[in-house]
Amino acid sequence: MRTLKKIRGLCELISGGGPECHVSPKWLLQTSSRIESRFLASTPIERREDEEFQYFKVRGREFVWPLAASPAKLFFLLSELLEEEHPHHYQWGKTRIRPGDHVLDIGCCEGGFAAEVVSAGGNVTAIEPSRANTRLIERLFLLRNLPPPRIINCLLGSELGELHFEDDPSNPGGSSVRPGPSPGTYPVPMMTLDSMMDHGLLDRIDFIKCDAEGNDPAILKGGERFLLRHQPKIAVTTYHRQEDFREIHDFLLGLGYSVQGKGFLFSGDKLRVLMLHAWRE
Repeated sequence: MRTLKKIRGLCELISGGGPECHVSPKWLLQTSSRIESRFLASTPIERREDEEFQYFKVRGREFVWPLAASPAKLFFLLSELLEEEHPHHYQWGKTRIRPGDHVLDIGCCEGGFAAEVVSAGGNVTAIEPSRANTRLIERLFLLRNLPPPRIINCLLGSELGELHFEDDPSNPGGSSVRPGPSPGTYPVPMMTLDSMMDHGLLDRIDFIKCDAEGNDPAILKGGERFLLRHQPKIAVTTYHRQEDFREIHDFLLGLGYSVQGKGFLFSGDKLRVLMLHAWRE
């Protein structure tokens, strides 16, 4: 029944005539859950802990996770990171990172992607508003004996301001913006990519990874001058809202980018495109 609903959802995408209809239907079978299950079944994982963190060794690499958080979410992130065929994998097609590239990691979370980039000879600027996640990133880089990362503690969007943020000790990816100040929250500046460039916080950027829990269209639109100047390769999530893929697709196409979608997420009775990859020819 679920497969029939997915096929019906794909037919609706195709009949709609939008850019979503050009995403390969192979992603109906190459799903996140299927690849995660294969990853867990085939990958030995070693675990240890101290008074603050859990440490997991996977395929010769170490990763750090809060002691209070379930490992299940980390394992899902690791399947995205380490399985190149995963629809949520950031390096794909013409959007791959080369040694020496300068990478902007928007939504760094636990730091696994950033550490992989640096280990492979890249340079990373991490955008991460969460204080708790910043400790995870710093601990991971220390554990792997990597140079201390450059972390900018801010939120990105389409306008300047200040918001309040709250960490979720049970799920680093669940830390979020709150409506206003309250116990447990703290202020975080909101910036744009253009304002960061204007203030000298961002110079050369060759690749952008953007996974910002639904704020992705606003982040890219707040960096139009930045994107035109640096022309980075882009890997951005588009599954948080039904309209995200089309909105980002049309915006980047207008800036002269080539654009390709990848993967599907089944939400309700509709399919959403999981990720968008963009590059300048």
